[in-house]
Amino acid sequence: MRKKNMIEIIGILLCILILQISPIRGEIFKIDDDIADLEYHNNSTEGNPGPNVHSEIDIESLQINGEEIAVSFVATPIVDEDIFYLIRIYWTGDDFLGNWTKCWLKGSDNYVHTFIEDSSGGEITDTHEYDVISIVGSSLIMPLYNISLITNMFDPWYC
Repeated sequence: MRKKNMIEIIGILLCILILQISPIRGEIFKIDDDIADLEYHNNSTEGNPGPNVHSEIDIESLQINGEEIAVSFVATPIVDEDIFYLIRIYWTGDDFLGNWTKCWLKGSDNYVHTFIEDSSGGEITDTHEYDVISIVGSSLIMPLYNISLITNMFDPWYC
């Protein structure tokens, strides 16, 4: 009986030690954006259309949570052939040549494209996934692929 108790205690200690060193990607990266901050440009004339105009493109927040990106808008995004949503995230600062994710939604065109390269510029992965962006409430939800290959996931540069 005593040997069984020692094995249980050693097992519990090993589990605790493993939890301390295992990588957990549970951190949430969030950017909040002011609402009603849209600008309207027409023939080099700038104007503010106000809070009730094009609220479907006025971003409230961008959040990276585990294996997905959620972009929340003031109003529900419109899926149409005349309106598109493009999100690009560069995972290594402003180095836009490699290590990026692009999300595109326009009408029936809906995809997430991830490109990751190694330190010498060699391609590790170039993944296209189609029909994966969904609208939940007033948010676009986009899955992230190959996140284990992104070395600094919670310090992106975006546009």
